[in-house]
Amino acid sequence: MQRAIYQNQEGSTPITDDTLAENDDPDDRVVHRKGQTVLETYFTNSDRGAYTGVNFATFIPVGETTDFVVAGQTGTGGRSPQRLETSLKFNSLDGHQIRFNSSVAKLGNVAVGNETKQLGQISVQGLDEWKIREGVILVYGLDYSRFFSGSDDSSLSPRLGLQFDINAKTRLRSAFTTQTEEKTWANAIDLEGQNVAFADPVAIEDLVLDRGKPQINRSRRLEFGIERIIDNRSSVEANVFFDTTLGRGVGLNSFAIDNLGGDGFGEFVANQQGRSHGVRVVYSRRVNDILSASVGYSAGNGQKLSNGAVTSPSKLFENDFFQTFFAQLAADLKTGTSVRTIYR
Repeated sequence: MQRAIYQNQEGSTPITDDTLAENDDPDDRVVHRKGQTVLETYFTNSDRGAYTGVNFATFIPVGETTDFVVAGQTGTGGRSPQRLETSLKFNSLDGHQIRFNSSVAKLGNVAVGNETKQLGQISVQGLDEWKIREGVILVYGLDYSRFFSGSDDSSLSPRLGLQFDINAKTRLRSAFTTQTEEKTWANAIDLEGQNVAFADPVAIEDLVLDRGKPQINRSRRLEFGIERIIDNRSSVEANVFFDTTLGRGVGLNSFAIDNLGGDGFGEFVANQQGRSHGVRVVYSRRVNDILSASVGYSAGNGQKLSNGAVTSPSKLFENDFFQTFFAQLAADLKTGTSVRTIYR
């Protein structure tokens, strides 16, 4: 989804119509695509004992224009992630690239009334990346998520994006997205352009309870940006963003809550609702064939926990100024090894 908006161009040299005409031999266009499978196992120890897990992903080409990916996670013990995802992509449909994604996952235990139920979530998405003409790409679709077992809350939201190339060095873009699930990643792989991310089996974000049932996070973001290529080694990017938070759970415990450990979600959870906005500027430069560096700065107005939250529970959050600085240095070695260090 991110690639559709921000990383649509692949490679450093665009393919022109003349290049295609020079290689217009039908025999040269026959491509025999092969499937690919990644399987990894891991062993980890926790305060509730040791357990093992398995992550897998399979890419299956269907003809010359259709890709299918199925991925999943499973393991022993109640803390291991349980998840299954599928992705179906149709290419070269008169300038359209259509995707259908679905997933079902076990999130953890939640107390509903006098019972403890296993909370799960199912999500589906339809997305169309439409290349209207050269340099103009429109992305639109729908996201639907729903809890099951421990809750029946659901969310239906649009996903919109527009990318417009003013010239060969300047690009404008805008996007509207809704974040319905917070995840951290233990590992990510790329299968023929299909990104598969494996969830870290630790914990998810605290959930707001309404009448004893967990509610889905409905945080929305509207973003506008411009990217400018300075020379063949450097570029600068600037974005302005507007966030709206509706029903985001913020745990007030002084220790981490591990909901997958069998204890359920935290009882002291605040319901954050509000808005934030800010700007972000990033400068990137390739030092040489191996090293690349980037620095960025973000600032704006958002929300934080109020110092008077203990004495005034109705005023848990207050507006405040925020700023973030980061720097990254990456080395892509010719042996295939990548090394990266980040300061934030």
